[in-house]
Amino acid sequence: MATGAIIMFFVVLSTLFLLELVGLLVFVTCRDKFDKYAQSNLKEGLKLYDTEGNLGLTKAWNHVQNEFRCCGVQSYMDWFEVRNQTWVPVSCCLQQSDTCQEDSTSWWKEPCYEKVKLWLGENISAMGIFAACIIVVQVLGIVFSMLMYCQVRRAEKYYD
Repeated sequence: MATGAIIMFFVVLSTLFLLELVGLLVFVTCRDKFDKYAQSNLKEGLKLYDTEGNLGLTKAWNHVQNEFRCCGVQSYMDWFEVRNQTWVPVSCCLQQSDTCQEDSTSWWKEPCYEKVKLWLGENISAMGIFAACIIVVQVLGIVFSMLMYCQVRRAEKYYD
């Protein structure tokens, strides 16, 4: 009875671990495609900015543009393309004012995609340490569940 639950835990944890490894390999081998896909997907997100039901996305764009002092995915021109207008959100403004959305001299000029990508590159070691800790916990879970399974099986044979 207990062996079934232990084996199920082992199988689920092993499958999860293998899927994570496959995902990592796919990401590493297809990094350029991922880069292009991410940029196009972010541009699609610009279309949903400040629309009904997308408050979280609007807040996220505002936060990123304020925090990283950037505008748009590849440039502030992205806002013109997706919104068919010549304005940018207030979060693109160097200093917020009533006229800053129409005055291109008062906008952040750097693209957000590159700034966030640079930030991720600078903080990759912290993410790597976190991933390594998760891997260690998963591997220990896999090993200990198999050891426990073997012990329970041995005990069941002894008591049967």
